[in-house]
Amino acid sequence: MNKINWPDLKNRKLKPSRFSINDYEVKMLGKTLISRKKKEDRGETDNFLLSVDLIHHSHTKGLVVFLTDDQKAVGGFLNDWLPAFPTIKLWSSYEVILFLYAEKIIPSKDIAVELIKEVIAFSAPKPAERSVDTAQKLLSILRFYNKKIELVSQIIH
Repeated sequence: MNKINWPDLKNRKLKPSRFSINDYEVKMLGKTLISRKKKEDRGETDNFLLSVDLIHHSHTKGLVVFLTDDQKAVGGFLNDWLPAFPTIKLWSSYEVILFLYAEKIIPSKDIAVELIKEVIAFSAPKPAERSVDTAQKLLSILRFYNKKIELVSQIIH
């Protein structure tokens, strides 16, 4: 398998071009988020605002993929705001795996399925702490994405 040379993004900080993050937060929420408390979803809010700025206030054309596995943010403010910006597409880690498999960066269906299982294991409570409902939901996620991987496999691989 070819080694991918990813750019070093560790020290790169993006800033909006038109308004400051604080100005965007006031426009969006009516206040500035002053802390990184979990209940305020500031990280996801800031990333979304950068996405809006990138698409609508820079010379970037096309789509922005907004990657998050934060279900609280997806069911919260993103649920309200994303439909207003159709050029921003929401992906989870599962969609990233599907994309990488379709692009043949993930070379086999077996590896793609194992990666889905790893994301589930990483993001879910430990098996001993799972309720029956949680276990059923995780199994449903696995089946859903296994079907998607199979569809990609039928057409592309």
